[in-house]
Amino acid sequence: MSAAVHIVLVNMLATVHIVLVNMSAAVHIVIVNMAATVHIVLVNMAAAVHIVIVNMAAADNVVLVNMAATVHLVIVNMEAAVHIVIVNMAAAVHIDLVNMSAAIHIGIVNMATEVQRSSHQF
Repeated sequence: MSAAVHIVLVNMLATVHIVLVNMSAAVHIVIVNMAATVHIVLVNMAAAVHIVIVNMAAADNVVLVNMAATVHLVIVNMEAAVHIVIVNMAAAVHIDLVNMSAAIHIGIVNMATEVQRSSHQF
């Protein structure tokens, strides 16, 4: 009886040991899988956030570059327009001065002719 009880106890202990080992192995696998899943989720989230931040930065960069290009074009066009106005004004003033000096020259020549004619009559 004591041999039989001993065998039963040993078998029970062995069975309990196997159950505990299997349970701890199963729990270990679950914990490892959960940790792996959490790690994958965190890595994917970090990657997604990184992509969003990079894309946002790229979009901001494109906007800033386009704005800078637009501002540059506006400034260049304004400078060109101002330059054209100044050149046209200078040309107009030059034409006025040339015309005035021509008119004055014609006036002086005509006056000289009239004076010469007048002096011949006397």
